[in-house]
Amino acid sequence: TSVRLGGKMAALADDPLAIVREMGDPMQASVLGFLVGLAERDKKIKATLAGGTQMLAIAALFKRHKKRNGCNADTMPDIAPTRYVAEDASSSFRSLAGKLGVAVSVAQLDFSKSPYKGLRDYEKGFVKEGAGAGGAVVYAERLGVPAARVVERTNALYREFSGLAEQ
Repeated sequence: TSVRLGGKMAALADDPLAIVREMGDPMQASVLGFLVGLAERDKKIKATLAGGTQMLAIAALFKRHKKRNGCNADTMPDIAPTRYVAEDASSSFRSLAGKLGVAVSVAQLDFSKSPYKGLRDYEKGFVKEGAGAGGAVVYAERLGVPAARVVERTNALYREFSGLAEQ
């Protein structure tokens, strides 16, 4: 991307929407818009973003927006990834979250004892994409549903949808 943009990178640094337009995903613009709208409506509202690295990018864009526009929203959003993202040794997820001042609530999913190889593969690092699984599990835990129950139900749904016997 930096090759494509050439010297234009520095010009984008203070314009979050230009950054998304040039290097982002339409979902990022939408989520950024929700955060900005929340901040304008209630300066103390706390949002939780379900996901990992893309949500860190949105948090960085939101922080830049606040600085650029003099937005005095007191809080940064929390980010809720699965532990597969948060604990990835090849990633700088935790470091980046710390630099941004973003709290991280990690969904402690554990498929190591799953009867299905496809789910056990999460534990080996083969799969990290949870499509918002971290946020869903963190929210469930806040409502009193433990992650172990989510894992149990995931195993049951896996069996039902795949038709596979335990492996």
